[in-house]
Amino acid sequence: MLNEVEALKDNYDLLVVTPYKADLACREHHPFQQISGDEELHAVIQQFKPDVLHGHYIYTAPTLAAAAEKFSIPFTIRTHSFDVLNLQHMTYGSLVRVAANSDSCIGILAFPYACKLLTKYGIRQNKLHPCWPVMKFSRFYDRSDNRPGVLNIGACIPKKRLEDFVELGKLTSQRLNLYSIGFNTDAFLKFNSDNGSPINIHRAVEPQEMPLVYKAHNWLVYTACPTRNTVGWSMAVPEAQAAGLGICFPNIRPDIQEFLGGAGFTYNSIHEVPDIIKEPYPQEMREIGFEHAKKSDIDRHIHILTDLWESAIGKQQKINPVINNFIFYSRLRSTLLPVKNQLRKAKNLARGTTGS
Repeated sequence: MLNEVEALKDNYDLLVVTPYKADLACREHHPFQQISGDEELHAVIQQFKPDVLHGHYIYTAPTLAAAAEKFSIPFTIRTHSFDVLNLQHMTYGSLVRVAANSDSCIGILAFPYACKLLTKYGIRQNKLHPCWPVMKFSRFYDRSDNRPGVLNIGACIPKKRLEDFVELGKLTSQRLNLYSIGFNTDAFLKFNSDNGSPINIHRAVEPQEMPLVYKAHNWLVYTACPTRNTVGWSMAVPEAQAAGLGICFPNIRPDIQEFLGGAGFTYNSIHEVPDIIKEPYPQEMREIGFEHAKKSDIDRHIHILTDLWESAIGKQQKINPVINNFIFYSRLRSTLLPVKNQLRKAKNLARGTTGS
């Protein structure tokens, strides 16, 4: 969300709300308001009077649709990867589909491969707008030489299979650094120690410090669990491409080739990686990476989102979107009831009957 907020805040009045504390909070961030559920969300909307609601993750659709219906305002969603890849396993997935297809939803931004998955799931194609990951190209673009080193970065959770990076540390004499983001980092520190500490583990740094971290390495080796298969198009890849790193990414799905754009290698086993990273990254691939990373530049594609807002409410009216990354694990039933009722009314209307 950080890059998106930075790209919007100079032209729009933003109010960010969330019901959860960050697992690892940034020191510097846009002001936000913490809420505890639907009632507080609706109270915030009533007070702020936004022209647009904007959420992150596809499963926020029912919450946003209920609020949009209540206050007669449109909403948009920016999906990520794990939310789309997990959708078929969600017990409330049908409610997400109804909400996403509602008239209040004026657009869903999704990675190109995710658009195809969402269409197969029953979300109408005219709701979907292909969009690449969100990063700020100018912050990371640096053609100078990179120092030797192998980098991995990500949330310390099972889907990342960071154990493979420890295994890689046993297979190569190169310097391996993992920048672990919260969650199970303490347990993983012990795992690394129990295996002889073949990698260096660093706590996550502030986002503005990441360009220097990238330049301290000449390879990014990303890891992922192929059986969970919920790792998507990580923004670490275009950031690393813009900073001149070579890329090694697990070959977990066909869409990964499109994501890398010819500027990176895929691997089926971590045991293949030492032979790749022992060689210099080909200069022609590095050049492709500089250009390919621009596809993810927020300054180039933020218009996909703002065009939706302005086409819906008119360019003459001032827009005040509420950005809502409402992740509802609890209160699921009450959150989704308005959408259930809306669906029931629609069915009754179609049958020519009435009822609550």
